[in-house]
Amino acid sequence: MNKNIQAQAILDQLIGYFNNKNNNSFKVSINYPREKFSNIPNLTFEEKIKLLEVHSPSVDDVAAFIKSKQLNDSDLILLTKYTKNIDSIIGFDEMSTHLNLLDYAVAYGHYDLFEHLISLQVFPVDDNYLNNTLELALGNLKTLLNIKEFDEELEIPDKLINIINKLISYGYGADIYNSEKNLNLLKLNLTNWTATFNKKEIDMILHNHKLDLYSISRRDKLDTSIVDSSDIDSVEGDFEQYLIENNLEYLLAAKNNCKKD
Repeated sequence: MNKNIQAQAILDQLIGYFNNKNNNSFKVSINYPREKFSNIPNLTFEEKIKLLEVHSPSVDDVAAFIKSKQLNDSDLILLTKYTKNIDSIIGFDEMSTHLNLLDYAVAYGHYDLFEHLISLQVFPVDDNYLNNTLELALGNLKTLLNIKEFDEELEIPDKLINIINKLISYGYGADIYNSEKNLNLLKLNLTNWTATFNKKEIDMILHNHKLDLYSISRRDKLDTSIVDSSDIDSVEGDFEQYLIENNLEYLLAAKNNCKKD
């Protein structure tokens, strides 16, 4: 994980710490999308261009629109053309502070946006603490298969299958494995649930989409039982430098005051 990502992660933790303190008078937050972009869904194409040529959206603005489902892929792609540091980590959402726009595109089913971001050399975040992009895509696949149980006419999007195949071709694995109780079942560990692919679903995906779920390699999860305190000290030093360089010394002072509590 690079230093900018580490610093952003600690900043997110610091903000969360402040917000969880028993002090209702102190709250740290930034609303996304920012007000200057909030009306974009109601603008014409020409009006959007005029706005974006003056104001550049951040990855957090774009991610907020992805999550809200207010914009289609074409509009989201337009936003990314004016977004600086397009591969930065998303920070506005407590559940997504180690994800980037590529992960968000997959998680929320914006598959054309995924292909566009790949063309811009934005690649999945490699973080063994959290679900990776392939696991997010497989989670979407399982959700659609669950719906298909009640709606047989539902079609599994070819674009989703293509993304899964592309991620596999890049060498990504998933936390997916055979069930100990039934070797015909595949278990997929996700953040909030464990998805189970049954043999009928596995065979259907193979027959209709040429995707062999059994062939997906299982990735290693990071062992968090051992934490080196020197690593923590190093990250905190990088974080303090990050605050100073970005004129955020007031957060540094607040952070040091917290240590005294």
